[in-house]
Amino acid sequence: MNAKNSSKPGQDTLDFEEDEWAERDATSLGIQVQWPLIRVGRAMSGLVNGYLNFFNLKPADLKSIYAKKAETAESRRDTRGAVYYRRKVVRLDPSDTDAWYRLGLALERNGSLEEATSAYERVIARKPEEARAHYRIGVIALRNRELTAATLALEEAGRHAPESAEIYFRLGQAYDRRNEHEKAIDFFKRALEIKHTFLAVYKNMALAYDNLGRHKDAVDCLRRAMELEEMAA
Repeated sequence: MNAKNSSKPGQDTLDFEEDEWAERDATSLGIQVQWPLIRVGRAMSGLVNGYLNFFNLKPADLKSIYAKKAETAESRRDTRGAVYYRRKVVRLDPSDTDAWYRLGLALERNGSLEEATSAYERVIARKPEEARAHYRIGVIALRNRELTAATLALEEAGRHAPESAEIYFRLGQAYDRRNEHEKAIDFFKRALEIKHTFLAVYKNMALAYDNLGRHKDAVDCLRRAMELEEMAA
């Protein structure tokens, strides 16, 4: 008995073909044993193909299904499941930059930071102006205390999204960890110009002021942070 693969994009099918000699000569014990297997194989193949044809699952359909499965996994905080299905999405459509970005997020949540960075780099390779990808690379570098890399990525993100308070906040953190406290404060202030209720900025800016010996300014920032926490309670 010969087997051959007969597949359409996005489908996994296996069709069994009977050899001509098997039809002509079914007298030997071997052929008598194999014949039922041939029939079962053909029946299963027909069943699988019937379902695929019924649902007409094209690559775009599978992509949508896998994306929804990934979203379900993410809602359940199943990070491994989310990565599994996000990978399936990008394999079906490697040109989808948003899919690569979402894979990067899933990998981050799963603790696979190096792979996440690679996913974001795939986004940037196709779409250099994608601020979100630059930002996530910067955040990962910041987490790894790779401060020069973090600063470069975050500044690039800021060039493409100049109205993002979050980017300026992270730049402030990066410069503060580089002991460039004055520059850190400048970025924290820029973040507050965009979002004056940014609680984390006040807390981080208080530390930067304290490192400069400007204790009154540090206390003022902490007081504002406490007010925001009370308002949110």
